[in-house]
Amino acid sequence: MLHIPCSSLTFHLSPSPSPPLKTLSPNPLTTHQVYAHPEHADAVHAIYEQTTRRAQSSAEPDVIHYCLMRDAKDPSIFHFFERYRNKEAFRVHNEQEIIQKLVTSGWIKDVEAVFGAPIG
Repeated sequence: MLHIPCSSLTFHLSPSPSPPLKTLSPNPLTTHQVYAHPEHADAVHAIYEQTTRRAQSSAEPDVIHYCLMRDAKDPSIFHFFERYRNKEAFRVHNEQEIIQKLVTSGWIKDVEAVFGAPIG
């Protein structure tokens, strides 16, 4: 598991994210948990509703699967499962203005991510 402290959340936004794009599988798969500051969890939820609509639309045709849920026991935690057609789609998705604003908002305190390749 890759543990990404809040101060490093810009991993999605830099030209060489961590993990570097070159280390991702040809069609990246990721699961991760985002830990929002509780007082901002509803605002984070609203942003994730927007990113989900976009990822599931023709605006991002190379997103194969984009699913997230809010934790039932702790609503400040968001669980993600994402799969992309290629590394470029992963990069483009994560460089969206709305995601960049969220990352720099201070509303997120931590992210835990696992990156890998799909089986089969």
